Amino acid sequence: MTAVSGGYIDYFYKASTLGCDALNWTCIQDIDLTGTYGSFTLTAGITYYFLLDAESTIACSQTFYLNCPVQPVSCPPNVTITENEPDCYAEYIDLTNGGCNSTPNVFTELTGCHDVVCGKSGTFLVAGVDNRDTDWYRLLLSGSTTVNLKAVADFPLQILAIDLTSGCPGTVISTATAAAGDTAYISTPFGPGTLAYWIGPSVFTGVTCGSNYVMYCDAVLLLLPRHL
Repeated sequence: MTAVSGGYIDYFYKASTLGCDALNWTCIQDIDLTGTYGSFTLTAGITYYFLLDAESTIACSQTFYLNCPVQPVSCPPNVTITENEPDCYAEYIDLTNGGCNSTPNVFTELTGCHDVVCGKSGTFLVAGVDNRDTDWYRLLLSGSTTVNLKAVADFPLQILAIDLTSGCPGTVISTATAAAGDTAYISTPFGPGTLAYWIGPSVFTGVTCGSNYVMYCDAVLLLLPRHL
């Protein structure tokens, strides 16, 4: 509940299979304050009704939304590259694929434009300052093409497409973000040259080290399902 005014409203729900009538409603809460209310399980493939019933004749309004918990991201069976980076920790130094942010610069090489990458990331402290694990993947293109990248993670996600043809630090040419469990995707006309992809949390705190992400690089752009 993000906004309320004017008084209480009772919230109910029920499955449409129980009929559109006055019977069998389940009460979520009577509400006159912002916040999070209720916890209930819905079954895929069934339509649900939600009933809002004001407790008085006074004009009132409320703004609400349904917050669906995110299912954990797991590696799909067709993974071609496993990042194999240790989970981050306080004062962590990325020696696996810290890219232009590491000394020396180190990348995970994409084998071609049909890779499925399974990796991990997180946030941590360096000298008491909030930091995040950012992973860099590099792709050498001998000709011009359009590269499509899509990713999903257990955390709020950001991906960058970076032109690394002239080396680090490179030039960011495209970026995308997504909420935890949702798909971020970039379609980038590029080449010939060196293209890098940066992936990591879009926030600097609150992401447990070892949180999963899956990244797809392909010539055909397909949206991921919400949950892998």
